[in-house]
Amino acid sequence: MEFYDSSYSVVLGEHNNRVDEGTEQRFDVERSWSHPLYDADSTDNDIALLKLRRQNGRCAETNQFVTLACLPDSAEQFPDGHVCHISGWGNTDPDRPNNPATLMKAKVPLLPEATCRRGYGDKLTNQMFCAGYMRGGVDTCQGDSGGPLVCESGGKWTLWGVTSWGYGCAQPNFPGIYARVSEYTNWINNLMRNNA
Repeated sequence: MEFYDSSYSVVLGEHNNRVDEGTEQRFDVERSWSHPLYDADSTDNDIALLKLRRQNGRCAETNQFVTLACLPDSAEQFPDGHVCHISGWGNTDPDRPNNPATLMKAKVPLLPEATCRRGYGDKLTNQMFCAGYMRGGVDTCQGDSGGPLVCESGGKWTLWGVTSWGYGCAQPNFPGIYARVSEYTNWINNLMRNNA
């Protein structure tokens, strides 16, 4: 699904979303694409791509507040147990709305598929993986969806997952579920090549 909607914007370099810190780079969304096989019922293929509109002829600039994460190669793997990083401004208390002003971050290990299936069964597809702690306590939550799970290896950061869903937030036996970006690298590269 493709849509054009300039009412959305993206802010890079944001840390406190209630204060203008002078580090922000704002861009309108020129175009966006949801994955053509996205299934709202199962949340399978829960990924989209945004094309940012140039601001006064300028693109985003990397600096100490805005850095890049690489797309994974379709064959790239991070082992179970590898500790990755999640971030977002989502809810910090699953029992009541409580979105923080400052960007939150946490470290979570990638979990084996069999461990994930103990809680989620057949709802977990090949396009998904889970990360977190079976004891609970650390997770993404409402408001974090679409955010990154990045993994580092040898000084290279890779966008390994996109925050998707879970049962509750930080609940024991129900770690967070993420879209597996390596399953979509070809789709992303084709869209970027054909819509530059």
